[in-house]
Amino acid sequence: MARGEFIRIEPDACLTLASPLASCVLCHDHCPTSAISFTDRSIQADAARCIGCGQCAAVCPTDAIEVDGFAPSPNESPFFECRRTTDKRRIAGSSVVPCLGGLSVSKLLETVLRLKQDIFIVDRGWCEACPAGGGAPWAAVLCEANEILADFTDHRVGVEVLPLPETDAGPLPEHLAARGALRRGLFRAFASPERDNRPKPVPRGVRKVDAKALRRRHAAIAAISSENNHPVSARHFPAAAISDACCDSRICISACPTQALVGVSIDGADAVAFQPALCTSCRACENACPSGAFTLAEAGSGRFDDSVVLRRSPKAVCRSCASSFTPQAGEAICPSCRSSAELAREAFHLMRPASPATGRIEQS
Repeated sequence: MARGEFIRIEPDACLTLASPLASCVLCHDHCPTSAISFTDRSIQADAARCIGCGQCAAVCPTDAIEVDGFAPSPNESPFFECRRTTDKRRIAGSSVVPCLGGLSVSKLLETVLRLKQDIFIVDRGWCEACPAGGGAPWAAVLCEANEILADFTDHRVGVEVLPLPETDAGPLPEHLAARGALRRGLFRAFASPERDNRPKPVPRGVRKVDAKALRRRHAAIAAISSENNHPVSARHFPAAAISDACCDSRICISACPTQALVGVSIDGADAVAFQPALCTSCRACENACPSGAFTLAEAGSGRFDDSVVLRRSPKAVCRSCASSFTPQAGEAICPSCRSSAELAREAFHLMRPASPATGRIEQS
């Protein structure tokens, strides 16, 4: 495990390192100081740049990143406050976090589920000037959580605007004050065409990882929907499809690093099943498909289903070797026997002499 001053990274749980075809760089894209970088075989956090805001961990689908200060809180208060708010000015009993931008969707949903009421992020007006802030760093997560809650309950995640003058704020932690200038250089770095810290696919095998954060998100959604007796909408999860162009190579299953795609047997037929709750939209499946038959959408439609069968491939018995195989249209022998037959025909033609007059193979 890689350790920094405030951050711990478990490379074995990293989605991008698990699959060369995965395109997940959420932690990198959400880091306000460009502290996270990838090489072909590793993910690293620059301790000199990391400010411990937790925004990388909040978006990681596999919990490969852990940041100090975001452990579950036993507080029964519906308020989340920045740690710069002093004890004297803080709402009594509020949950204190290093950065309001480090709150995850799962944490917000779990809090609503536990308290069964509206919850609030307390905006003291300091985020714009903070090196970990930049406006409302919680905005995207709050929006996603409320879109989910709107399907099941009247409870929401709100923003309680209670401004305090900067003079009433606690001092910036030493590491934030020392590294504050880094954020100003971040946007210049993103605009530079020469900068490319994104991981590059490398030819190595796919390792399966547990999408722990997605499991927690799904568990919270399922619990809220059950309490309110309301079905879950598929729009909160990715959707996959396989067209008739599929070659049945099952490479998509092998490429998936989270087991969102699995092979199953249904009534004697081989099938590809999709579990939307485990899909990170990394698109390794699409990138691996040799026939272009696999497509992935960011959001589904209709009612959510825990597992969807994308394709069934009936089995047949090869009339040559009697083995079981998945036939293409009109096929009666398995690919192995077909290949052997083609090689035999080629060998036969190479071994038979041709007639000098006609160039045709002589018959004996």
